[in-house]
Amino acid sequence: MAIGEAAGLKLGKATRDAFGAALKDLGNEFPNIVTVDGDVGNSTRTEVFANAFPSRAFNVGIAESNMVGVAGGLAASGKIPVVSSFAVFLLANAFDQIRMSVAYPGMNVKLVGSHAGISIGEDGASQMGIEDVSLACSLPGMTVVVPADAHSTRQATRAMIEHFGPVYLRCGRIEVPEIYTADTPFKIGTANTVRPGNDATIIANGLMVGIALDAAAALQGLGISVRVVDMHTVKPIDEAAITNAAIETGRLVVAEEHLMAGGLGSAVASVVARTRPVPIEFVNIGDRYGESGDPQGLLQKYGLTAEAIVAAVEKVCSRWLISAGHRLASQTHAVLCDTESERYRSPNRAIPVSFSEVLGRSEWLSTASFAIPIHRTFCGYGMNADSDAAPLWVFPATNSTRSYLHSLTLIPVEWSLLVGTENWSGSFMQDSVWMSRRHGSQKTRAWSAQ
Repeated sequence: MAIGEAAGLKLGKATRDAFGAALKDLGNEFPNIVTVDGDVGNSTRTEVFANAFPSRAFNVGIAESNMVGVAGGLAASGKIPVVSSFAVFLLANAFDQIRMSVAYPGMNVKLVGSHAGISIGEDGASQMGIEDVSLACSLPGMTVVVPADAHSTRQATRAMIEHFGPVYLRCGRIEVPEIYTADTPFKIGTANTVRPGNDATIIANGLMVGIALDAAAALQGLGISVRVVDMHTVKPIDEAAITNAAIETGRLVVAEEHLMAGGLGSAVASVVARTRPVPIEFVNIGDRYGESGDPQGLLQKYGLTAEAIVAAVEKVCSRWLISAGHRLASQTHAVLCDTESERYRSPNRAIPVSFSEVLGRSEWLSTASFAIPIHRTFCGYGMNADSDAAPLWVFPATNSTRSYLHSLTLIPVEWSLLVGTENWSGSFMQDSVWMSRRHGSQKTRAWSAQ
């Protein structure tokens, strides 16, 4: 099945084709645009511009380092040089020149890496740029953009030209589905939500956006409502979109056609760790090189598929946030049983949980029975549903009372007090706990009685 077919998307052009056409269209509007090519203009599609404006196109041959140095000089002379080559040749071969001639002086150079990822197919590992986003993001002041389809690539090309400063634009070889229309707005640093959802969020870019939409369609059939966010700008990343997704859906999956280290997943995890820690899973190439093969076969082998994203969403939906300093006692577990559906967990499956994990939930409605042994853990049965304010009813394992609880008395107890209790050796009866989440704020009350 083609990418985007399950989501009902029409197959469109490759992003490299859209870049070439867009650059030519911008040629008259921006007379300072020039291209600097490494003898692969027929592949990167800068030849479209070169044919229209031959006096503004420079082919330096297979010499990527020199190509970047020339571009730096042209930028210093007031031109807007667009440097293009295969992503791996540009970012890996010429990295030092990009660092010293473009990024360090802040030159207005536009770097376009075509044939990125493993989806270039038969060309093999030596031609596959799978670390390019990481390398580009490591450079101070470098803007990094990975568009998802032809329409967004055209918009991204214009945004890149209008933006003053170094930019890396990543393009692909294969045709990808049309996700946007020609007039869809594009803004560097602002992510696009391409599908709403409440149970989890898939954050993706490049061709993985279409695959994420296929996964979301499959998950809908399983009763899981998934938001899909096109994080086309990896740097500067849209922190607000990530934080809102973490708050509103409680779980994240990041999908990218890139190595595990240093790409979109690393950037998203950094934001989540600082702003709103939630369970997160990753779908990427991992820590390995590519190989020669059919593009679809390679995507399947390396796990860049809708099925892999579905599995990651199901996995992240079965997890609960465990914060540092609130570890579980190894002998304690909880049984969480969804009585209405199997969206989040299998019935009677034992899952380790703790009070800190409950605090990480944005939607929780349950009738539960659990005991509270030592080390702030509990065992219980639960049912998930959407709710801003939801109760937990707790029934006794024993009749003993400890610490904050007194016989036949209702006492307000903050979760922070319970979580902070190191010597919790008893359990309590008929404990009603209310948790409220409104616009990211947390209001927690608990009444405990025996």
